[in-house]
Amino acid sequence: MNHKEHLTLLGLNKILAFKRSLNLGLSDEIKTNFPQISSIERPVVTVQKIIEPNWLSGFTSGEGCFHVRMKNSTKYKSGVQVSLLFKITQHARDKELMKNFIDYFNCGYISKNST
Repeated sequence: MNHKEHLTLLGLNKILAFKRSLNLGLSDEIKTNFPQISSIERPVVTVQKIIEPNWLSGFTSGEGCFHVRMKNSTKYKSGVQVSLLFKITQHARDKELMKNFIDYFNCGYISKNST
């Protein structure tokens, strides 16, 4: 965008190639109007070690969330179990990145979503 490439047909095609590579891909209307667009290969995130908390914050704002889970439980005097959760979701190919989060926080686990 700094070089105004996005204002050209070639730049638009490049943007659409990125979009096609995302999880939801291109809409049927865009596929019809731009049949020549092919996907680009998505790179695997190869962060060796997370050392910058600001990077972690930015990554989380796009890929993660914090939430509170409350569940009825007779184990607790209040009758409720409260869990504070920090969750980041990534594609299975980025498993090494997820391991780096576990190392950084010194806690957590990786689970595979059935979908």
